[in-house]
Amino acid sequence: MTVLSDEQWSLWEENGYIVVPEVVPEPLLQAVVATIEDFLGKDLANPEDWYQEPMYLGGIINMNHHQTLWDTRQYPRLHEAFSAIFGSEKLRVSVDRTCMNPPSAPQWDYEGMIHWDMDSTVRPVPGGVQGVLCLSDTAADQGGFQCVPGFHKRLQEWAEMQPADRPPMHPDTAQMELVHVPAKAGDLIIWHRALPHGNSRNDTNRPRLCQYITMSPAPEEHQPVAMPLARTRRAVVADALGLPEGLVEGWLRGQRDADRVLVRGDRVEVYDPVPKLSRIELGNQVKYLHNNWGQIVDGQTVEAIREHAARYELPVDSRAEGSVENIRRAMGAIPAPRRPARLTGAQLSRLPDLLAAGPTGEGPEGPLWDEDSAAELMVREFGLELDVREAELTSLGRKLAGVDAW
Repeated sequence: MTVLSDEQWSLWEENGYIVVPEVVPEPLLQAVVATIEDFLGKDLANPEDWYQEPMYLGGIINMNHHQTLWDTRQYPRLHEAFSAIFGSEKLRVSVDRTCMNPPSAPQWDYEGMIHWDMDSTVRPVPGGVQGVLCLSDTAADQGGFQCVPGFHKRLQEWAEMQPADRPPMHPDTAQMELVHVPAKAGDLIIWHRALPHGNSRNDTNRPRLCQYITMSPAPEEHQPVAMPLARTRRAVVADALGLPEGLVEGWLRGQRDADRVLVRGDRVEVYDPVPKLSRIELGNQVKYLHNNWGQIVDGQTVEAIREHAARYELPVDSRAEGSVENIRRAMGAIPAPRRPARLTGAQLSRLPDLLAAGPTGEGPEGPLWDEDSAAELMVREFGLELDVREAELTSLGRKLAGVDAW
């Protein structure tokens, strides 16, 4: 079956994006939605649940390893769509996340952020594509995909007219024409990586639900990888605590968010063309940091989350004031069980003291808890069964995951 028609090919070449209809059937879509509900501990049919914790920036949910997500990743027609774009069946699939972007409300006013998921200053302009699978019908104003059509063909020309030290991943969109792309449940949107894009403000009365999936050419020389997991240590920890996995992810993330450092520069200021960015001058270099990851303290200082300072190679001067105490609080901020827990009441009551010591006994000044160290603690102290589980992959899925060679 031909996946892309001549008209679709023409639209792809002109606009740099395409909506491929009816790629994944409804039962697989509903299974992913049910997994999202279980991960979040929310009934998405109940509007009161939409804004309860856990909440995620932009609605992007940090869940990657679940069987239902692999069932869509390895679905043959989805592979056919990417194969048509690349002209080859020999592809690797991404292990990416999902999204639940609820309607705008006083407690949730996300406007979206146009960006690239690449360094747009690299020459030649990087190739490759990205993709998103719609799990439900998504109207143009429902917080879904938006982009600047055709920009992949004029990125280099545009860049030559911009400041040499512009942000490499966040364009000034003042002169750009954004298009909001509607799609139906089961449709796959594929776009060229060079298109500025993002999700958007949801002005409807329904959440936007999707799964991010992309593919890229498999390496010519096969280096086998381990079978991916459908049930990870984080899920084991969640069951031990009687919590939705998303709340455990939020607890672990809260520790990292509390670990803040001071970054000193020659000059620090808001970048006016993209006000959500801080511009940091460091000698003959200029770096940018999104205000979700750090805030300006004064004209030479930014307080940043440590992991994002490292990600953007920002020089750390010292730990931010109050960081140690904030980490201490975050370590002990495990929510009360919402489901039957595998640990006993006595074991749960011991946890706060065990967690306060940190993974290495150094408390909040040492390493932070992650899913591995938390699981190992519960195995060591309580004899918890570490019942992780591999994903069930088809022959195609094993190749897409990199387990088997093409």
